[in-house]
Amino acid sequence: MRRRRLRRLWAGLCELRNRKALTRDDLPMHISALKKEAGRDYRLVMISLPAV
Repeated sequence: MRRRRLRRLWAGLCELRNRKALTRDDLPMHISALKKEAGRDYRLVMISLPAV
C-alpha cells in the first residue's frame, strides 16, 4: 500500500514539474492535494519549492 501511494505521489510531482502553465498560487494547491492523497508517506519525500 505504501509503495503504491509513494509511486502515485512521485508521478504527480513529476507531472507538476513538467507542467508549464502553473501560476504561483496553483503550485502549493496541487502539492497539498498530492500531500493529502499520500498521507503519512509524504514525509518520505523532500520537496524544494522555487523562490519567486
